[in-house]
Amino acid sequence: MDFAAVTLFRRKAECHSRLQMYKIPPVHKISLEDFDTIAIERLKLLRDVETFGIRRKKYSDEYSTAMWTSLRKFLDYTYSMDDQTTTLNPHYIDDLKKETVKDNTSHFILRLAYCRSEELRRWFITQEVDLFKFRFNFDAEKFENIEKFLEENSLKYTPISEEERNERSSKLASADYVSTVEMTNYYKVPFTEVLDLVRWRKVYLEKGYAYVPRDRLVSIISNCFRIHLSHALALTAKSLPYFEEDERILPRLTNLSRQYLDQSYDSKKEMPGGKIILGQIDSFERVYAYNVRHSFGKEGKRTDYTPYSCMKIIKSNLPGQGDYHGCPFRHYNANILRQKLVAYGVPHPAIKEIQDLVKRSRYQLACTRYFEITHKSATTVYDVINYDVTMDDNLDEGALESMDAMGY
Repeated sequence: MDFAAVTLFRRKAECHSRLQMYKIPPVHKISLEDFDTIAIERLKLLRDVETFGIRRKKYSDEYSTAMWTSLRKFLDYTYSMDDQTTTLNPHYIDDLKKETVKDNTSHFILRLAYCRSEELRRWFITQEVDLFKFRFNFDAEKFENIEKFLEENSLKYTPISEEERNERSSKLASADYVSTVEMTNYYKVPFTEVLDLVRWRKVYLEKGYAYVPRDRLVSIISNCFRIHLSHALALTAKSLPYFEEDERILPRLTNLSRQYLDQSYDSKKEMPGGKIILGQIDSFERVYAYNVRHSFGKEGKRTDYTPYSCMKIIKSNLPGQGDYHGCPFRHYNANILRQKLVAYGVPHPAIKEIQDLVKRSRYQLACTRYFEITHKSATTVYDVINYDVTMDDNLDEGALESMDAMGY
């Protein structure tokens, strides 16, 4: 084995941290096809981050395996730099550069798409922060990786001195439930920067400062990342008017923003099928039929209306007596929903899982889980949450009846 080559590759690869705060936007040229591809792949990655965080215990072996699989699939994430087989690959450095560029570019594309409303910003920040935490914890296994990342991003966090640590060793051990305080680096920060650790009593507090062990430094850094990203999204939103005249970019950003909970719609090809909530009707021919034609741009102003998304159906236009619209997972009471699920043959463990998701207001995931169970899907079908199944030629009549029975 050429150890000199291994050392050279590692030095080149480790000259910069792989983890980013996304402070510098990309300036390279990119084709529209690549623009679409890498944006969709990152969106799929963020959807996986959300799903894994709900269905698996965070940072468990199962969670970590799923996250790594998704990172390698959608972000072309390379293997550990400790993998000598990988680092000996002559294309490794080039692959690492491509990974970094794709990571940065895809983030900034979605930042443009998800800065448009408070709801979109909140979802985007949550998933990006969870992804950041996972990657930071992996890099934090080496102290030099932490130091390199902090230095590159001008984050002024340094470990306390050995003397200060020894003076508080018993208190630090009690707060952190460890017996190896002398082997651990601690960071002294204002307690307001680690409120989550304070809430769970995982740090020692003294005179307004929290003493944070190295393995929980992610709480501080992820909070910095969250604040930075929130501010950056607000600034990006102010720049959106510059894209209004760009017929190439704006439609793509609009399409991306619609896909975080539901599919984008080509209203010329797909019918709303109950997603547009119809007005009050006096007679079928005079009002109902007219409203249907109006919804498809055949009457009145001939406007082709955008179908309501799942979130709009869930959060607005609550169904009243005699109404037949709405989301069953959101608007049915618990007993009726359970009766319906039993009647549709959903197994008891799955009913409990769906009800738990509903209790946590995860209505789209409850819908997804129901679809997976009733169609025996081997993979996550997150993309079926909000489209008109009556227009999907790939579903058989049994599947259509099953979904229709739930009110879709």
